[in-house]
Amino acid sequence: MTDVGELARYLLFLFKEQMENVAEEEFDVTPMKLQKLLYYCQGYSLALTGRPMFDEEIEAWQYGPVVPSVYREYKKYGGGSIPLRVIGDEHDVDGADASIARLVVREKGCMSGISLAVTTHGEAPWRDAYEGRYSNRVVSHESLKAFFDAELQQTEMCDEDEDALWMSVGEPLSDMDWEELLAKV
Repeated sequence: MTDVGELARYLLFLFKEQMENVAEEEFDVTPMKLQKLLYYCQGYSLALTGRPMFDEEIEAWQYGPVVPSVYREYKKYGGGSIPLRVIGDEHDVDGADASIARLVVREKGCMSGISLAVTTHGEAPWRDAYEGRYSNRVVSHESLKAFFDAELQQTEMCDEDEDALWMSVGEPLSDMDWEELLAKV
């Protein structure tokens, strides 16, 4: 299982990697965006591997799903982007977790934090857990798994598209990991 702080740093590293030749003022990963990407990592991990990617709970807050420890670490940046200079090149995420994180960045990374918040508000895991403005109810693993299982069932890909998708998300999975993921889709 991956430490959620490590996963957050890895997601930031993936964005930094994409932004090598871009001015820092164009870098747009806010704390809100990071929170929503963690939610998607957890959901896809539960659906694809049957296990959570990280231990910490996700809470249903007013502006969407939040991992409190990651919120506390990055809240100093408010609604602004997390500065590139604070993002390291070291990370401890690999295997299926790294592949799923790359998939999430590829599929959701172009969206703003606000767009991701609006999207998560329309999804059952957050809606079912949210109880009003000062809510901090936990988004359950069962709710995430059910929702993302259904999402994956609606996403039909031919074998060629499926191969291209997984090849684009980073290092190849072992044959055993690949068979396990295919069995879930």
